[in-house]
Amino acid sequence: MTIGDEETDTADEKLHISINPLVIIIPFGAILFVIAIYTLILRAVSRRKYVKMSVAGQAKAVAKDIFSLLSIQGFKRKESETLKEFADRISDEVGEEVYGFTETYELVLYSEKQSKNPEILPILVFREKVLERLKQRSYLRYLLRMLTSQF
Repeated sequence: MTIGDEETDTADEKLHISINPLVIIIPFGAILFVIAIYTLILRAVSRRKYVKMSVAGQAKAVAKDIFSLLSIQGFKRKESETLKEFADRISDEVGEEVYGFTETYELVLYSEKQSKNPEILPILVFREKVLERLKQRSYLRYLLRMLTSQF
């Protein structure tokens, strides 16, 4: 064996360094685990807050969620736009349920006597329709939304 052969052998040995797959899998798994625990805790805390709200408070929280879902889908409400104008603009795309949503939401927002138990079913029905539309358009966004939603 000559000196040149020894240099080639050591160069080949340096190129064949193997990495144990656990060095990559364990930290990645730990990060995913922490994210999952954080999401579950956040969802539980949000859910508890939602359950303790009044019905009107729940309606406002769901409406805020609906506006966020619509914004994701490209239907952002303009600052100068009334609820009726917003409903007229998007009704062709999202359906006629938007009118029931806006009427109920206006009752919750502007009712002077603030009834203890307003009927918020139209708001919940419209939210489900908007979620279904999101699911059809982008399943990944739908899944992420369901993981982080408080409802």
